[in-house]
Amino acid sequence: MSRLTFNKADKNTERQAKLAVHKCRSSDLGEPVFLADFSIHELLLVLNALDPKKSPGPDYVHGVMVTHLGPRGTQSILDIFNQSWKSGRLPHEWKRATTIPIRKPGKVLSSPESYRLVALTSIPCKIMERMMLRRLTYFLDSNNLLPREQYGFRRGHSTKDQILYFCLCVRDAKI
Repeated sequence: MSRLTFNKADKNTERQAKLAVHKCRSSDLGEPVFLADFSIHELLLVLNALDPKKSPGPDYVHGVMVTHLGPRGTQSILDIFNQSWKSGRLPHEWKRATTIPIRKPGKVLSSPESYRLVALTSIPCKIMERMMLRRLTYFLDSNNLLPREQYGFRRGHSTKDQILYFCLCVRDAKI
């Protein structure tokens, strides 16, 4: 649970957020978007956007393998995702990662700060994360829970849009 503090202007947002969290946890009052099983359509949307060349995690499940499962295999992995979704638990193997240190250009070999870590995680877990992200984004957008000014990490909202919006506000303030 977040420990964010809200000013007086944001109290309505705080109430909406608390209500949304409460509804998500209650099976009888919950949002259908969080209670419904994932559909084959949702899975296929994510699979079509998946880069099959991504490196596998410690489970050695490659993206190419998942994208070529066929109808029965796709249904089986969907059943695993839905069981995980209902229980609120991820398979233990999905929580593991293979970590590879990559040296930053021009940095000293002996210093730990000279490296950045790349974590290779499970492809099935990445697929499920994307399915969950699509639902969460839909919920946040449809309930207007993100401020209008939020441009970072939102599809269809870029830095250029934010700069244009700022310039328009400055121009309108001059008039």
